[in-house]
Amino acid sequence: MTDARASFGPLRVRQGELASGSLRDTYDLCIAVCSWEARASAAFEQVADVKGAWEVWSFASGDADKAQAKAACFDRLKSARNGSLAKVELAESLKYERNFQLMEDYFRSRSQAKGGPLDILLDMTCLPKKYMLFVLGMALRNEFVRAIDFVYSEGRYRAPVTEEIHGPMIWS
Repeated sequence: MTDARASFGPLRVRQGELASGSLRDTYDLCIAVCSWEARASAAFEQVADVKGAWEVWSFASGDADKAQAKAACFDRLKSARNGSLAKVELAESLKYERNFQLMEDYFRSRSQAKGGPLDILLDMTCLPKKYMLFVLGMALRNEFVRAIDFVYSEGRYRAPVTEEIHGPMIWS
């Protein structure tokens, strides 16, 4: 009987404030998410010079004001990026099954095009948690992804969760 653990590589988890040199120089795929929230572009602006294929996921919105804010977010992301920036249109965020299928196809096609698992940088600042967990589980289970580094920009809330609000953070 073979040991199932033999198929897994090392799991490394780091957390801390985003600092110079804390990320790789190049990724196969870098993903940001458009949002109506002002903080949506904060972490991205800190890592926009990382090399790789950059794409922005945008969930459809039925609300005209939020759609306009998302368009402004995409413009901020585009101006922060010195290279190309593609936009991936997704269904409304509550249409999980449809979006899950789009995301799985998305990772499969990019992994097949590379000929192996991807190294990904994902700005999870405005990615709904259900999608972040889906991406993590689906991408690793199907071996579409070799490594994922996450960046995140905390929001500012009335009753702070911590005493000190940090800037953009990294998990990998």
